Amino acid sequence: MYLQWQQVMILLNGALDSMEVEEKEDSFPADYWEDHKAMILGDAYQVAVKIQSSESGNMYVLRMENASIIRKNAQLVKSSVLTMMIEGVVEEAHGKVIREEIDKFRELFKEWVNTFETDEFEDEWGLFN
Repeated sequence: MYLQWQQVMILLNGALDSMEVEEKEDSFPADYWEDHKAMILGDAYQVAVKIQSSESGNMYVLRMENASIIRKNAQLVKSSVLTMMIEGVVEEAHGKVIREEIDKFRELFKEWVNTFETDEFEDEWGLFN
């Protein structure tokens, strides 16, 4: 799963490095897209970090919390890439490949989450009990 996300990151970095922003009257300014690019990359890097930290303690609550963050961030990256495709900031071909790789990641993610086993630790917030 981690290796699949690395593939997503390689493609995402390539697409974002080659993004082209044209200043249009009816579109977002160029600095908006630079900020958006930084946000997408931050979300994407956090997915990798959360995968790694989920495996360090094998604690159910920690793994579920990280899985929730991973799912949220992967969905944000996927939807942001779609937005950038629609706005013409990222080439459609690049965006489609990234979104396909995220779909592959999602299937691996579902298999991974199914391996989680509850333990004796209680979730103080009551979300993962």
